[in-house]
This record gives sequence, structure tokens and C-alpha cells, in this order.
Amino acid sequence: MEIEKSETYKQLLGLQTSLKGTIGDNKNVIIKQVKLALISGGEAEGLFTKMFLLPIIQKIFPNSIVEGVNSAGKTQFKHTFFGAKPAPDFIIEEPAKIVGEVKYDFFATRSVATAIGQILLYLEASKAESQQYDYGCIIFFDTSLKFKEQKKEESHFIEHLWTNENIFLIII
Repeated sequence: MEIEKSETYKQLLGLQTSLKGTIGDNKNVIIKQVKLALISGGEAEGLFTKMFLLPIIQKIFPNSIVEGVNSAGKTQFKHTFFGAKPAPDFIIEEPAKIVGEVKYDFFATRSVATAIGQILLYLEASKAESQQYDYGCIIFFDTSLKFKEQKKEESHFIEHLWTNENIFLIII
């Protein structure tokens, strides 16, 4: 792995802090804006990602692709990953090689296992490609508006994912 794991952890922790501060503090407004945008078409996860995550991720990681939008802000209509779809919701090229998934409604998501499975698939598939990825990041946006404290078991699970699977989990 090109970048040390501890350095990547610090960078992803910075992303988490920025997301929780910017997005977490404006949860009601964001949910209303996504609902309004849904009227004109699209799906909640993609709209949330483009409207709210894109500026934050690309500010912290300028060399990234988010939902088919490149660092110059241009939409890439034919974005593929490893020559096929499905593709990650975001890819960070520098300083570390990170693939990411976004889930808009934490409690409506079928399971955390789905997102973890997707990330593990991307990481494993990249081993056969010229561009290999070392880390995964999952961002869950909880639309329930209940600001619950993270339970001790959840903290252990999140720590286990990072330590054993190189997957950083963010719940906003």
C-alpha cells in the first residue's frame, strides 16, 4: 500500500469530521432539498451525493471522481469501473487509492452487509487491474432525524471494519 494506513485513516477521519459538521448540522434542510429535487427526477442517493457530498469530497480530495462527475465538475456519461458496472459511488485517486459507496437512508438500506459486500468486491476486483485500490469508505446518511448516540457495539464493529478489512464507515 502506497500510503500508510495510519495516514489514510487521518484523511478519512478529516472527511468524516467535515461531513458530520457540514451535513449533520443541516440534516432537516438537506432532506427537504433532496425531496424537492426528487420531484424533477432522479433518485435520492444520487441527488444527495451530487448536491451535498461532491463539494466536500472534492475539496478534501481534489483528485476524485464522485457519481460520474470528475474533478473539473464535468459529468462523465460513460463512467465504468474495471470495465463494467456496477461502479463505486466515488473513487479517490490521491493521496490514497479509495473506493466508496453512499447509502442515502441508513435505516431503509437493506443492510450494512450490502455496502460492505460492494466495497469488498471493488477492492478484490481491482487486484486484477492496473489501477489497484487499497481502502474502502462507506458513507451512510441517516434521514431518520433521530440523533442517536453510537452504541459501544457499533464502535467496535466500525473499528473492526477498518482494522481487518480496510473499510472506513461514516454514519451521518
